[in-house]
Amino acid sequence: MCPVKPFLTYRIQHKYGRIAVWLEQSTFQPARFALVTVYHFVILRIKLYHAQFACLLANAIGDRQPGRGTGLNPDPILWESITVNIKKTLVLTNGLLAATIALILGIILWTTAEQQSDSVTINMAGRQRMLSQKIAKEFGLYLANPNQTEKSLLLTSVWAFDTTLHALLTGGQAPTKLDRNTPALVQIGHPNDEILTKLKAVQALWQPLAQQFKALESNPTDLNGLAKLVTTQNMPLLKEMNSAVTMMQNQAEGKVSRIINTALFGALLGLVIFALALYQTRLLSQRLKRAFGTLEHISRGSLDHQLSADDPTHEVDQIAEKINIIVNQLSTSTQLVILQSDSVAACANELLKLRDMLNDDSEMTSKAMAAASEKLSELEQAIVSIQDKIGDATHSIENIADSSTYLSSGITTMASAAEQASQNVSTMAAAAEEMTSNLSAVNSSIQNVNQATGKIGGSLDEMISTLEDVRQRCVVASHKSQQANQHIHSTLKVMNELSNSANEIDRFVDLINNIAEQTNMLALNASIEAAGAGESGKGFAVVANEVKELAHQTSEVTTLISGQIRIIQDHSKNAQQATEGVSEIVTAINQANDEITYAVDDQNHAIHEISSSFNAVVQASQEVTRNVDELYQAANEVSRAALDAASGTNEIALSANASADSAQKVSENAQMVHQLVQAIFTETSTTIAAAEVTEKSIQTASQRATYISGTVHNFVILIDVLQAAMEALRAAQAVYKTGHKSFDVRTIKEGHLAWLRELEQAVHGRSVLDAKEAANYRGCDFGLWYYGDGQQRYGNEALFVELGTVHQKVHEAAFEVVNLVQSGSVEQAYKSMDRFKQLRKELFILLDGIYFSGLTINDQKMIDWEDALDVGVKVLNADHLKLMNYINDLHAAMRDGKGKDKLATILAGLIEFTHTHFAREEGLMKKHGYDRYAQQKEEHVNLIAQLGEKKKQFDEGSATVALDLLAFLQNWLIDHIKGEDMRYKTFFQSKGEL
Repeated sequence: MCPVKPFLTYRIQHKYGRIAVWLEQSTFQPARFALVTVYHFVILRIKLYHAQFACLLANAIGDRQPGRGTGLNPDPILWESITVNIKKTLVLTNGLLAATIALILGIILWTTAEQQSDSVTINMAGRQRMLSQKIAKEFGLYLANPNQTEKSLLLTSVWAFDTTLHALLTGGQAPTKLDRNTPALVQIGHPNDEILTKLKAVQALWQPLAQQFKALESNPTDLNGLAKLVTTQNMPLLKEMNSAVTMMQNQAEGKVSRIINTALFGALLGLVIFALALYQTRLLSQRLKRAFGTLEHISRGSLDHQLSADDPTHEVDQIAEKINIIVNQLSTSTQLVILQSDSVAACANELLKLRDMLNDDSEMTSKAMAAASEKLSELEQAIVSIQDKIGDATHSIENIADSSTYLSSGITTMASAAEQASQNVSTMAAAAEEMTSNLSAVNSSIQNVNQATGKIGGSLDEMISTLEDVRQRCVVASHKSQQANQHIHSTLKVMNELSNSANEIDRFVDLINNIAEQTNMLALNASIEAAGAGESGKGFAVVANEVKELAHQTSEVTTLISGQIRIIQDHSKNAQQATEGVSEIVTAINQANDEITYAVDDQNHAIHEISSSFNAVVQASQEVTRNVDELYQAANEVSRAALDAASGTNEIALSANASADSAQKVSENAQMVHQLVQAIFTETSTTIAAAEVTEKSIQTASQRATYISGTVHNFVILIDVLQAAMEALRAAQAVYKTGHKSFDVRTIKEGHLAWLRELEQAVHGRSVLDAKEAANYRGCDFGLWYYGDGQQRYGNEALFVELGTVHQKVHEAAFEVVNLVQSGSVEQAYKSMDRFKQLRKELFILLDGIYFSGLTINDQKMIDWEDALDVGVKVLNADHLKLMNYINDLHAAMRDGKGKDKLATILAGLIEFTHTHFAREEGLMKKHGYDRYAQQKEEHVNLIAQLGEKKKQFDEGSATVALDLLAFLQNWLIDHIKGEDMRYKTFFQSKGEL
């Protein structure tokens, strides 16, 4: 407390004490009240400002705490006591001005009334002096001539004096006319104490006279005694009355003087009030001018400016404080939007790269499908050609079988003839002993032998010709089999190329699937980042949702293509196996043809041996014929020749039997080859059917590839829309200057996402990533920033250290993934990628936290409790408050980028507790028989259904559903409580549920 304040207060009170006393003694009550009120206010303000100035002076002299601007600082308690807010200042200033005007008008009215009252009083008092003399004169006339007229005049004067005196004493009414019947009364003002004392002295002198005069009216009186009393009392009465009149005149003059002083004081008071109003206006104007200058900077986007708000009790400073809070919130929101837009921009740039990859893969897939279709057409043509060759081979094999059958028949005939010849030769040998005795029988036998040998010769010629034809047909069949085998190998080559094309298409599909997964992940990231940006990021969330939908369609199409490719691969594998079976059968046919050729060659060799033996027989027969005449002379030689002929025919018979067996084998082999050819034809028919199915699958896959191409083009359009939106957002951001820029978070996130893309490509076989490179956490773009500029700026912060730990874990996970891919454990690598993606989320959350280090983020709730939400039931109010907390937690998780898993957990808790709350609410309604229970139940069912639909959309990954869900929950809860729930408030209160 300022030490000079009590002293100054005493001085001020003493200085203005006399004015206060004078105002308290004012006889005009309304004017006195107004003046006293104004006086106390003015004196209070003067006291306070004088005390303030004195304290400032004392502080300056004593070198106390320096103040702002002037080097002085008043006592804070005193300053707080004299601070008047805008409303009070305006009310008091206007009130004082109105009071001043009313005071001036009151002074005028009061002056007029006082002057009229004083003039009447003085006139009546002055008339009393005249009446005292008139009474003495009229009494003298009455003594001289005591008649009724003189008496009436005397008594009228006495009545007038007595009535007027009474009015002067009591402030009553006095007659203006000396007529008792029509007195024309006038109001007399109340006398003050001094005049009242004087008037009472007059009354004391008058009272004896009045009694005597009144007695004179009704009874005879001692006129001499009355005359003597009038003589002795007249002059003292006149003097006292004159003295009273003089006092009244002095009082009236004093009032006029005080009225003039009061008017001057009112004018001075008006000037003081005007000066105070100007002072307050000037203070207010200065504050508003300072605020306007700062607001001008803020309106131009400089969000790093703050309004001066030094006095928390002043309304302008309170407004400034609220504006500062709004600016801080706007600055923070702008920073959040910038951060999330940078994150979305990083994702968008990755999507641009994926766009080119998708275009290339789409074109390559289309080309691969076209190549596969072309190879399949070649396969069908090759199979048709194989079937044609098989038909030719079948015809040749049938001819071989017929020739073999015919050859077998001829050889059988030849064997019979040889046996007959052998018998004939035996007979000839037996007859040789009797040759000499029966030459005719010998000649006959020789003729038979010649005939038999002729038949054998003819059979041998036919057999040689047939065998030669069989051999030629076997050569043709072998040639056809070799051609078929070549076509089969061509078919196998086509099938291998088709399988390779299918594998290549499958690889492209895997790559497209990989790109779709990356697109899905980027769209999810963009959705979460846009959700954190609130309303500003909602447009980007719509684009991200379209991108994700395209990714989902691409994934579905690639899944269908993968299915068709697998069908193609299965049919190709079956066709390849069938073709390989055909190749084996053709090889077996070729081997059978070779065996037939070898058998025919053996038969030909045997036939030639038979022919040689037959020639020997012929020569022997000719020799027998030529030497028949010499039989007698050469009996021994004939016998020996006969024995040779018998031996030759036996050999012919044996060779014929062997040829018959070979011919039978040829026939059997031909039938076997025919069966194998029929099996080949069946297998080629199966291959053609499989090729037709494969062609349909390829056509379906080609159609799906066309769908993918359309999806890719639509994806490209969305990427262009997203890019244009990002450019517009950057242009809008450029207007605002928040004064806060930690680091280029967009470039850092782009580097990490690019590295993630390379890892994804390595997992799906598109590229090769070295394990050492994956483990190098210092060499990547993120690591270069972290161990460079980031270490210098944030190295001492715990959050930055945690970021480095998570970054190392990211590279450890990448190293594990690359090793799994290199070892062939691709499925396990896919599972490890899930851990890698979770670490990526943690990395970005920590990165965002460092970005906002040093920046105060307003933790404002989305929904606050207010009295308007009180339903009058404590347990239901608690439920509603808990539901609000769930919604606020959901909003905070979205704002802080906690990820979809955290949002899903909060949402699940919200839905579960909503069921609990509705059950509790409906239980109370049923317990007390609430008449709107059915309507509440129906609305609860509808709300639960809507909430379930929103949950379904959230689980499906729609980008904008998170923002829509928040708006839905906020509107639903507030509207439901203020609408339907408020209807049961009075009902439950009447039932005692509080």
